[in-house]
Amino acid sequence: MNPLQALPIQRFAPRLYRPGNLGTWSGHLPFASDLVTALRPGLLVELGTHYGESYFGFCQAVEESGVECRCFAVDTWQGDEHAGFYGEDVFREVNEYNQLNYAGFSTLIRSTFDLAHTQFANESIDLLHIDGLHTYAAVKHDFETWLPKVKAGGVVLMHDINVRHADFEVWRYWEELSRDYQHFSFLHWWGLGVLLKSGGRASLPDFLKLLLEADADRSEQIRDRYNDAADLLNFRQRSSPAQSAADPDRPYLQVFPGMPAVGFIEKESVVANLEGGVWQSHVVELAKGAPGGMIRIDPVNRPAWIEISTLSVRDKEGAAILNLDEAHLSVLGGLHQVMPIPSGGPACFFSWGNDPQIVFELPPGAGTLAPLNLELTMRVSFSLEKVRDELLADQVSARPAGSQAELEGLKSAHQQMQARAAALQGQIRLLQTERVNSSAERTQLKAELSEWRAHATGLRATITREESVRTRLEWDLTFSKTQIADRERRIWNLEDLNRRFLDLQTEADLLQHEVGVKDAVVLNLQNLAAAQEARVESLTESLSWRITGPLRMIAGSFLRE
Repeated sequence: MNPLQALPIQRFAPRLYRPGNLGTWSGHLPFASDLVTALRPGLLVELGTHYGESYFGFCQAVEESGVECRCFAVDTWQGDEHAGFYGEDVFREVNEYNQLNYAGFSTLIRSTFDLAHTQFANESIDLLHIDGLHTYAAVKHDFETWLPKVKAGGVVLMHDINVRHADFEVWRYWEELSRDYQHFSFLHWWGLGVLLKSGGRASLPDFLKLLLEADADRSEQIRDRYNDAADLLNFRQRSSPAQSAADPDRPYLQVFPGMPAVGFIEKESVVANLEGGVWQSHVVELAKGAPGGMIRIDPVNRPAWIEISTLSVRDKEGAAILNLDEAHLSVLGGLHQVMPIPSGGPACFFSWGNDPQIVFELPPGAGTLAPLNLELTMRVSFSLEKVRDELLADQVSARPAGSQAELEGLKSAHQQMQARAAALQGQIRLLQTERVNSSAERTQLKAELSEWRAHATGLRATITREESVRTRLEWDLTFSKTQIADRERRIWNLEDLNRRFLDLQTEADLLQHEVGVKDAVVLNLQNLAAAQEARVESLTESLSWRITGPLRMIAGSFLRE
């Protein structure tokens, strides 16, 4: 079996694509889905989220693959020197999207990376994505600070490893890490590094094993497949931007100045309408220069042959900074570059989508905030037969009369071009059909999204009402608790008063009993005294008492003397 068959490369359809008109991570979304499906992480953390394209791509993959995973996005949502500084609206947008779609397992941590890392235990993270400030010192600090939090056998992703302008130096630190860790490097879409923390796993998933153990040839094949997947995703997902300066029903040219960190954004672009089949010269003024050191040209917004005969960048004084023969043109998506015919002729490209992109880098020091002019002479053609005939005519006119063998060679080249043109026409028809189908599906999904948003709005209203009811009930509960406490206090006071009353009653009963006893004693004494008085009285009345009376008197006198 071909080892490349272990690459899932799912037909991942991101719900969020190029948010905020940025797309520096868009080309890695197919890989993100495959990685989550293969690795099946239990804890995923992203450092540096901005509009959330990469993070919500991970979240969508977690949801669609059924992985039990907790996801955390760490960002201040204030920006930095590379991403630029922005307002509160970005966080509100990201937070609302998170609450609406992934609140069950996703948490946003609004914090610096250094403060947030204390919230995670050592060796707890399965998948860590680092995409913060891109200076050498910053990315080194982030990696060394967070690596202890990653499990042995866990994966670390590092974005922008293939950006080499200004002070973007992730590439330099990635080269150092590559010497010490198993890794894989994607070079398309600004680059993405995949690093394995050693230890922990007895065996790797087949997908990771294929990446991390690939030789040079196999690595190149893997990169090509994911680059193609990124281009296909870009073709399917990207819709033409609405520009006030261009008629959306006509072909148009769009030029983007490179901005630090954020790359190419719609609001900084300049557009101009095109005429098909004719050579046109354009002078595009970039009022803010290209401080990111790069310029991107989207030559046309639909499938076409594209020929560029002159290209130059000049400063505001008219001095040339860069010419076509000095520029190294790179294609990002939706383009196939054709060698100039004849030698020294125009640079030729074939666009099979609605968003072809050509990027070139300015000489060091040229990408400043000073105004620049891009001068461009180009022709776009939508008839492949016409282009084929013109290119063949150019070949014939450029050659002197020669031998029959040379003529046969030209005929053979002609036939090959016919076959190539027919094949490309077929591809265009298929892609156009797929585009129509995708458009219908997108329309349906937008309708469903509107329904779900309406449903979410209704739920928010219900939640608001329930919150109001809950608040009233909580107030009633608090009041009831207060009343209960008051009644309990009063009951306790009454019970205490009753206890005191019972104690006094008992004391009164004892006193009453004691008084009764005393009364009985007094009554007995009174009875005894009465008896004594009666006896005395009886004695005094007796005869013997009267006879002895004189004797008692004498005895008394004697006793007195």
